[in-house]
Amino acid sequence: MTAVTLLRQLDEDDFESVLALRKAVSRDLPENFMRTQTDEEVRACLAGSIGVAWGAEGSGGLLGVGMLHHPSPQASASLGAFPGVPKQDWPGRATFLGGTMVHPDARGAGLQRHLVDARKRYAAASGSRWVCAGAHVQNWPSWRNLLKGGMVVVGMRHDLGFPLLALIGSVHSVGRPMFSVTRSDDVRVIDIEDLTAHESAIAEGLVGLCDAGGGRALVYGPSPSWLHAPNARVAPAA
Repeated sequence: MTAVTLLRQLDEDDFESVLALRKAVSRDLPENFMRTQTDEEVRACLAGSIGVAWGAEGSGGLLGVGMLHHPSPQASASLGAFPGVPKQDWPGRATFLGGTMVHPDARGAGLQRHLVDARKRYAAASGSRWVCAGAHVQNWPSWRNLLKGGMVVVGMRHDLGFPLLALIGSVHSVGRPMFSVTRSDDVRVIDIEDLTAHESAIAEGLVGLCDAGGGRALVYGPSPSWLHAPNARVAPAA
């Protein structure tokens, strides 16, 4: 496993390194497993015109990338508010986590969660209250890391041609899962393949809280308190 030596905000000089990482990450992935940003989107994020990009470096070069961008006017108009984001906060106080990639040689060290936390801190400093993300249902390493970073599943999309979990987090829930299940009847464990059951749980007001083991199932339960009070600050995990 390659060690990470530096976590920093990227710029236009990192364009070729980001493309090389994208090639290494996507080479053996199934179709639609990960949304690949276009070269133009990558350039725009690195330039800061539509968002920002964070990267993790090691002795072998760029090992991980994560991008942060505001909802586009087109997406806001066509899709409406993201699930869980209060009307008064959409779209001005919401940001999207996207373009997250970790080199195969650097996986398993929690690098994605470090990139998530770095972008949350940036979003909070920029005045955002919410971070939103999407992950293919079968991309369990991605949605599991987002859940471990304090986000919850609040919706599911099918309009892209494949099932996509919609996740939301408070910018202040950095570094730890922010939920507490107190009664056994609060919990519902749903097989990741049972899309109808996921949608039923979400329709009942439950949220996806954590992985039930190896990406095979999701644990649903009551919404955490920060979903109703996004400005509440929470100390990071020790």
